[in-house]
Order: sequence, then structure tokens, then C-alpha cells
Amino acid sequence: MADYNDSFDLGHQSRVVIRGDWGDLTVPNVTDFTADPVIDKPRVKRLEGSPIEKHVPMGFEGTITYSRRGSASDDWWAFITSGWWANGVLRNRASIFQYVTEEDGKESVFQFPNAAISLGKSGSWKPSSEVEQRIDFFAGDKIKVR
Repeated sequence: MADYNDSFDLGHQSRVVIRGDWGDLTVPNVTDFTADPVIDKPRVKRLEGSPIEKHVPMGFEGTITYSRRGSASDDWWAFITSGWWANGVLRNRASIFQYVTEEDGKESVFQFPNAAISLGKSGSWKPSSEVEQRIDFFAGDKIKVR
């Protein structure tokens, strides 16, 4: 059995794929993936004792930051916005899959189902630097697929 006491995870152990009814969007050159839990914290200030609090899961907010490689995400967002303005239909729901290679070599797969996603940053175009783009999302759940 391996000893993981002096080990830690690195970001390069992860990749991200977005699947919607419009097809797959494989996110290239991911430089940052963040999926933070959203927690409601209702608190009761009791007359007969100290306050108590509950932590209620309310989904996940996240971002996927990446270096642009081709027009795939721009094409996808143009499809989303044109559908909205032409028909009043939002088709920006998708499942986000995060694939993580664990220290023991096994792959964990996590799904953020029915996520609302948008192109949060389309990029700044400069002569000699990368064009960084960002997808923002909210999902009500995170499921371990395997």
C-alpha cells in the first residue's frame, strides 16, 4: 500500500468536458478549474441556550479558465445567444464532467449535472500573449460517477 503522507494533488491531473444537447465542448488548455460548494447557513438564536446553525448544501459555483485554441467556445456561445435572441430559448444547460487521475493511478469522474453555464470571459487579444477565456457555471449537485 502506498504512503501518501508526503504527497499532494497537482492541477495537471484533471481534465474537463462539457456535454449539452448541442454536443460536447472539450475545453482545451485548462489553466484553472474551480467548483466551490454553496452553503446556506440558517441560524437559530435560541432563548434558552446558545445559537445553533445548520449547513445546507445549495449547489456548486465554478469557473473553468483556459487558453483559447480555435473557435469552439466562441461558436458555442454564439449558438446560445442567437437562440436566445431569435426564439427566446436558453440552451445553456449542460453536464460538466471532471476527470481526475488519482495518486494511485485510478481515474475519478465527477459530474455537475444540469449546470447553467455561460462564457464569462471571451478573451483579451494582445500581440504576444495567450487569449484567456472563462466559462462560469452553477450546478445544483456534484455526483461521483466513478
